[in-house]
Amino acid sequence: MPSRSRRDVLIAVGLYVLALLIYARSVSAVATVQVLTGEEASVSIRDVMFTVEERIQASVWSTNFFAPFYFWIASHLDPSYSLFSARRWKAVAIALLVPLVFLTLRRRLGCGLVPAAVGGGTVALIPGVAMFGWLATDNGLEAVWGMAGLLLATARRPGWQLAPVLGGLAITTYGAGLAWAAGIGLAVLVRALSSERRWRDLALVAGAAATALGVVLFPRLWWTVGERIVAGGGTLQPEIVPGNLAELGRMLTKDGTSYYYFAELPALGSLGLALTAGAALVAALVTRPRIWPWVVVIVMTLVVYAPSGNVPGVRRTVALAVVAALVLGVAVDLLAGALARGRRLVLTRVAVAAAAAAILVPLGVGLAGWQNDFARGARTLSIDFPFPLRPGASMPETLDYLTDELRSGRMDAEEIAATWEGERTLAIIRLLAERRGESTAGLPTAEEITALTFEGPRCYQQCTPVPGRP
Repeated sequence: MPSRSRRDVLIAVGLYVLALLIYARSVSAVATVQVLTGEEASVSIRDVMFTVEERIQASVWSTNFFAPFYFWIASHLDPSYSLFSARRWKAVAIALLVPLVFLTLRRRLGCGLVPAAVGGGTVALIPGVAMFGWLATDNGLEAVWGMAGLLLATARRPGWQLAPVLGGLAITTYGAGLAWAAGIGLAVLVRALSSERRWRDLALVAGAAATALGVVLFPRLWWTVGERIVAGGGTLQPEIVPGNLAELGRMLTKDGTSYYYFAELPALGSLGLALTAGAALVAALVTRPRIWPWVVVIVMTLVVYAPSGNVPGVRRTVALAVVAALVLGVAVDLLAGALARGRRLVLTRVAVAAAAAAILVPLGVGLAGWQNDFARGARTLSIDFPFPLRPGASMPETLDYLTDELRSGRMDAEEIAATWEGERTLAIIRLLAERRGESTAGLPTAEEITALTFEGPRCYQQCTPVPGRP
């Protein structure tokens, strides 16, 4: 490996480890609350059982496959599986955005080491990414596939034609992956049309696109019960576009509070940083036109977001924060280049260091403050699905109590479903026992839990009959 490539890889690995440490701190801080939110329980536990193992679409909102599949793999790999294990594995995945941004800046946009590292650090700390770095849901995972897909689509070596497959994985991971798939698809199409081997490359791209479509449609074939939809849980309402865009502007620049975004921190850090990122985007387009596929992702994110109903929130716009980090890295590189032309090495270094500090320090302080608030109990999470705690008990302690009641026969699944909501609570109890290697005697089987969900007195949303059952 050439020395330049070796150095870049080592720095990328170092940045990844640093991002893991930052997100591990978030996981640890939030764990003091001892609450798993409803959507975390759905995506990282219930859908692991329903979507992957039982081949059942649990609800009309369970439209993604790869995120539960990822958490299913993690549940088998984790030697100390617990109620909150999926948060650690979400951090493992989201932290990959840091080296991906760094390598994109270095290898695709021609940035120096320090500006590229600033971009990587920014994507680790910017609230629009960091707030999802610990949350055990699908939000943000699509950006990992998207960044990897664009890195492949713009590669000089053979194989770039396969990038649409990663776009398909982005879509089936989370609906916001549509924007990344659009950027990837357009990048490889333009490249194939301008290739010296146009027809060969177009055929390869078409084959990859067909494979991507198969990836997206796979859940329709895998699920045997449910609506089998893959378009996401939102609704299309063109009349709300102005209001959605205005609300998005507020969440990006003033107060990010929204559905499953547990911070007042603006998703882009601050109004000043958002404006700087906007100016940097324009400068990057002029000086580094190769950035255009990532600009397509921004445009498509807004196109998909603007008419979406059902409380969009910034969870569907993680791409904006990722690309903001990318263009801020380009801006630092442009500053360094402009000053270097004056051959004032000391001034260049001081200015680049000041620019890096102006970006990274406020972001780091904001994230650290948020983490400390959770760690000392100033912030909390609410149990937002039917799960009443026993007096004086935490969520894990209440689950232990219910598990003992089931094993002893003092309580059955129907009783739990009547008070604690059967689908999520029982799935948690079953999966925890299985992955920990504990006895499952007296616990309802996965088949019984799914039957109760779709046929029982608390049948959730669909009540679709299970084939082969009365």
